[in-house]
Amino acid sequence: MWLVVFAVQAFWLSLGTALSGQEPLKSLEEARGYNPGEPIPVSCLNRTIDTGEHITDAAGQLQYIPFPTCNETGRPLELFFGVEKEVNCTIDFVTDEFFHLLEFYIHSDAPLSCRIPSKPLPPSVLENEYRVSDQLTQEGALGTQSTLYTPLIIALAGTLQLSHLHVGNYLNLLVHAAPKSQSPGTVDAATAYSIASHTRNTKITIGDPLPLSFSCGGQRGGLRRVF
Repeated sequence: MWLVVFAVQAFWLSLGTALSGQEPLKSLEEARGYNPGEPIPVSCLNRTIDTGEHITDAAGQLQYIPFPTCNETGRPLELFFGVEKEVNCTIDFVTDEFFHLLEFYIHSDAPLSCRIPSKPLPPSVLENEYRVSDQLTQEGALGTQSTLYTPLIIALAGTLQLSHLHVGNYLNLLVHAAPKSQSPGTVDAATAYSIASHTRNTKITIGDPLPLSFSCGGQRGGLRRVF
């Protein structure tokens, strides 16, 4: 009998050791921030073209989709951590659906609500674990309150006309990073907004390209430049 008890104790001891051996791997993954110049993908809340309401999936989770593809890169919009630069993103073809969404954004009926990962996203094999562990702070499983992501609201200005739009297509995009001593390589806040939209804009109709120019910069703690 004592041999059985000894075997069970040995099993639980070895299991505990194996699990504890995995903890440093997770801690390292949680601690890793962006490296200078590392790309930061931008995704935005999916909305209906009828009312501008956000779209949820079958589980009631907010649905985010990649920012439209930029002609310059062939990829959705990306920022680059620690790099101040002009990022141009020309959307090749304004579809009827996207045109109506632009009307909502410009008229402020619905915001262009986007998000960026606060740190590089964990490998897909660990992603479900991270989502579950953060469930209490999320709006849906993919909401802006998730610590995986930082909200990025793009305040797109312009003018609505009967047959076309004037879009303020030159934007400032500001990224705040957490203090390096506390959480290096971590995005803390972000915002973007059109500048001088009355004079720096582009006229578009359905089927036109939409050139966007983002002047990207960053700050640490809202006080000092970090890029």
